[in-house]
Amino acid sequence: MPPATPEAKWLEQFVGEWETTGTATTTPGAEPFTCQGTMSCKSLGGYWVVSELVSKTTDKPVTAVQQIGYDPAAKQYVGTWIDSTNSHLWKYQGSKDKSGNVLTLEAAGPNFLGDGKPALFRDVYDFSDPGRMKLSSFMQGESGEWIPFMTSTAVRKE
Repeated sequence: MPPATPEAKWLEQFVGEWETTGTATTTPGAEPFTCQGTMSCKSLGGYWVVSELVSKTTDKPVTAVQQIGYDPAAKQYVGTWIDSTNSHLWKYQGSKDKSGNVLTLEAAGPNFLGDGKPALFRDVYDFSDPGRMKLSSFMQGESGEWIPFMTSTAVRKE
């Protein structure tokens, strides 16, 4: 097997135990709700990072599993996301920004802020602040604008 690429090694920043806090909304114009949880991230041979997230919201806990790796042939980050709120398999593609601190992943999925028709989603992971990971999630609106629906901060456990 070829060695893990530098791009795959960059993902090691995810590895560890994290405490998460954030706000989200699932209805346009609705008051955001808060969520708190934990995230546990492991490396698979230096090629992939597998994360399990458990988040408590106002009504019920949400569990999610995410995998992110780097595809050298496609020259992009790839991954998947599944969670306990729906049956959709989210398939990511993305890249880092020029600073090397921010990973942006995009995936198509059902528009849960509207009519359920397919929409493009964007997750932005920012590692600019050591020991913290900031996540901002957006859905692309019909006219191309990016609508924020979730922000969270993960703090690495000591």
